[in-house]
Amino acid sequence: MTAPSRHDTAWGTWEPAEPEDAVGRAIRRIDLRSGTASPWAHATMVVPSRGRECWLVTLWDGNVDVWRVDETTARYEFDFRTRTD
Repeated sequence: MTAPSRHDTAWGTWEPAEPEDAVGRAIRRIDLRSGTASPWAHATMVVPSRGRECWLVTLWDGNVDVWRVDETTARYEFDFRTRTD
């Protein structure tokens, strides 16, 4: 799978109604303080972490991370075309 291009207009045009709706899609995290964006990742599943709902994401280099769904210091962008059910 190829990461979406930053010049692609499709990302950011879809918001999940429920955290589970993001599973199978490309996602990236934007830090609200600095404005920096993470590399595109793949939302693998929704998992609990420290009593909160989180996405387990797989980055394009194979590393994994856990991102809080209700993160207050970041926002998320999604690519609606990348669903891989």
